[in-house]
Amino acid sequence: MALIKDVLSTTGDVLSTTGDVLSPTGIGSTLSVSPDEYGLLTDLYQLTMSACYTGEGLHQRPASFELFTRRLPEGYGYLVAMGLEQALSYLENLRFSPAQILQLQKTEIFSKAPDSFWGLLTGFRFGGDVWAVPEGTPVFANEPLLRIEAPLWQAQLAETYLLNTLNYQTLIATRAARLRQAAGPTAKLYEFGTRRAFSPQGSLWAARARSQVASMPPQMC
Repeated sequence: MALIKDVLSTTGDVLSTTGDVLSPTGIGSTLSVSPDEYGLLTDLYQLTMSACYTGEGLHQRPASFELFTRRLPEGYGYLVAMGLEQALSYLENLRFSPAQILQLQKTEIFSKAPDSFWGLLTGFRFGGDVWAVPEGTPVFANEPLLRIEAPLWQAQLAETYLLNTLNYQTLIATRAARLRQAAGPTAKLYEFGTRRAFSPQGSLWAARARSQVASMPPQMC
């Protein structure tokens, strides 16, 4: 064991070093992610693919993708769609700051990316369309929760965050609905999942998903 203040000091140095490499805004050293950090809140793969599309002149081709599940676990008749509010907020606020672009360039992974790719990131504003079922809607296997129609490179960048927020919140909302279904309409159910959530941010998303289900009419659960 180590003295707490020493641990915090050491951890702070590590986070600072990580921040210098990937995120000058300090992502990773705080408990939540702010909108000005959304640009790098994606898989590196999405950025390299977008750079390749730009280099091949394919980046503005119309593209679409849907988020759905092919099959449900045995005994699960439905999912409860959740996470749309955070998905829309992400798309509305997604930007790339000059500091974030500089950090990407420093990795040298994008050394062959055309200059036009950096121009696209500099002026990024999501210009696609979003189709989705309302939050709290029961959905079934092979039924889309959300559909994105956008230029190819923009659709590619958006995939990671949308999967993250809809997958997790839909998981929690579905579980909450099944618990309500099993307990009946009058039993009191208490949320107690923060200690086991994937992160402090995840615990807030989970609490939100559960509360959304709690406000649904009993016949929908």
